[in-house]
Amino acid sequence: MDDQVRVHLETLEAAPGDLQAFRALEGLYRQGRRFEELVAHLEARARVLPLAEAAPLLAQAAELARQELPTSGRAEELYRSLLALDPASEVALAALATLAEEREDWAALALVLERSGQAARQPEEAARAALRLGRLFEEKLGRRDRAALHYGRAARLAPGLTEARDRALAACLALRRFGQAKKLLDAAREAGAERTALAAAYVRLGAALAGEALFHDVAMDALIEAQALDRAAPGAAE
Repeated sequence: MDDQVRVHLETLEAAPGDLQAFRALEGLYRQGRRFEELVAHLEARARVLPLAEAAPLLAQAAELARQELPTSGRAEELYRSLLALDPASEVALAALATLAEEREDWAALALVLERSGQAARQPEEAARAALRLGRLFEEKLGRRDRAALHYGRAARLAPGLTEARDRALAACLALRRFGQAKKLLDAAREAGAERTALAAAYVRLGAALAGEALFHDVAMDALIEAQALDRAAPGAAE
């Protein structure tokens, strides 16, 4: 087998684009379970191909490294190379997020999720990335202030994403950002959010401000909005 490998390597050194030699050498590496060499072989091939062909080959090399060379760091290196080629690669972003989560590197995961949000093609995708980022900042990084920003962004991008609005409201109340909480709910109302759930959120805001003398007007406005949305909302008439 070594002699065959050497022959194909010499062929590829002379003609890097030789597909027949590439396939033959790939088969030999797979047959011999020589995964380090196989990963390097796929990566080298990707370097001589146009983007449309290089990206899936790099993804294949990265997934192979992830499965067969899990402690080498090669998978992350290759996924980052894939991102350099295609900054919006869903495959690379999802894999890097998983790798960061597996090693509990929350700061790295936050960076990947931020990139995922930036690369999202649809508002709903961006909203879910922002929601996940908010949970990360709140639950793992102890930054409720940052969490509130991301929850709020998720709620604005997808008014129907009730979890994002509820978490944004809870964070704003905990941070005593009462005016921001009211603006959050008002924006959801203007965007046409489901009335019953939104009325309940307004009631929650009004109840939270019941003992806040300086915010009595905000509390009253919140309860009035709740009644306008759903006259049967529990607590709206208090």
